[in-house]
Amino acid sequence: MLSASQFILPARPFRVPRIGTRSEFRSSYFKNTPPIFYQQNWSVYPVWKCYNCLVDIISLLQSKPVLIGIHLGSAIVGIDAFLWLLGKLKDNSGSQKSRIVTAGIGVIAFIASWIAGGYYYVVYYGTIVKPVIKSGVAPWVHNIVMETKEHIFLFIIPLSVTVFFITLLEKDDIDRLKIRNIVLWLSGGIAVLGLLIGAMGFAISAAARWGVIN
Repeated sequence: MLSASQFILPARPFRVPRIGTRSEFRSSYFKNTPPIFYQQNWSVYPVWKCYNCLVDIISLLQSKPVLIGIHLGSAIVGIDAFLWLLGKLKDNSGSQKSRIVTAGIGVIAFIASWIAGGYYYVVYYGTIVKPVIKSGVAPWVHNIVMETKEHIFLFIIPLSVTVFFITLLEKDDIDRLKIRNIVLWLSGGIAVLGLLIGAMGFAISAAARWGVIN
């Protein structure tokens, strides 16, 4: 007598297809039909890859040399922009659009410099640079130069924003309000303050190097 177990085929182990490979199913009945492919859903991979890239970029921007470079480079761009605007206003040349763009570049540059400098001051300066300067040969650099730089830098952004709003006025309105000389002095003063802050930054960096050497 035959048993039912003789007609039962042995079970095949379930195999999961590897990632990036494809499997196909073709029976004898559908031998002329194209194979059916089962592909891995990669929709999440680009998002994860972009997230990792974003984290790497943020970590790079938070590093000490990059922060100093952004702080210094943005300040130079802002100074050049307001010097350029000073020349346009003095010669009464250029269109209103060019003056607005020039002032806008200066404002954005000073804001970027302020953010990078503030982050560097909170994260690195207070814990690393300040103790070196205080224990070095010129501790007065922090007490006088750094404190002065902090307060002077706060005036640059409000002044630059004020000049930007004035550039939104037409030339006739500026002449009618008799504020052309005021804008000239403000633009020149912003550039001079930027150069003064740069000189103070150089003194602070030199004091930190002297502290490390000694």
